[in-house]
Amino acid sequence: GALLAGTNRNLASAGALAAGFKGQVVSRRAAEREREYWERLTHAVSDKVMRAWGRLEQQLEKYHELLVKRSEGLEAIDSLQQQNDELRVLLNQYLSSKINSELKVPPTAVL
Repeated sequence: GALLAGTNRNLASAGALAAGFKGQVVSRRAAEREREYWERLTHAVSDKVMRAWGRLEQQLEKYHELLVKRSEGLEAIDSLQQQNDELRVLLNQYLSSKINSELKVPPTAVL
């Protein structure tokens, strides 16, 4: 009985070792396959395509700069139009002021 139990324990530990070794072999194979996959993936895009993407990126950066400058220009135009509107209102207020009719040469006569 005891001899058989010891043999069963030894077989169980040998089986565990074999399973562990088999797991290591499988995990090494899986790691090797994964390494090969990632290595192949680095060559998935040709050098010609990479150069084209590089040029595209450069041109898109230039286009972005142009759009930023254009946006700044449009903001400046809006600001100038608002100032122009305010000045036009002030000028109309000054020209329509009652004091102008009392002057010998009203500003409306000069314009």
